[in-house]
Amino acid sequence: MQEIVVALVALAAAGFVVRRIVAAVKPPAGQEGCPSCASGSTACADKAAAAANAAPAEPKPLVFIRRRT
Repeated sequence: MQEIVVALVALAAAGFVVRRIVAAVKPPAGQEGCPSCASGSTACADKAAAAANAAPAEPKPLVFIRRRT
């Protein structure tokens, strides 16, 4: 009986892993994948266009805060 339970849990875990891999690889429903992305998602094109249009960020100095005890 224990072997059956362990086998079912292992099959469920394998199915979960396969489902996650397939979901990560295929493009979102209703959208065509862009050819430059490894995942085929169009999200990378949107982020790249937004980054190209955004103003460059100003560098900010690193500030250390010392606690007073």
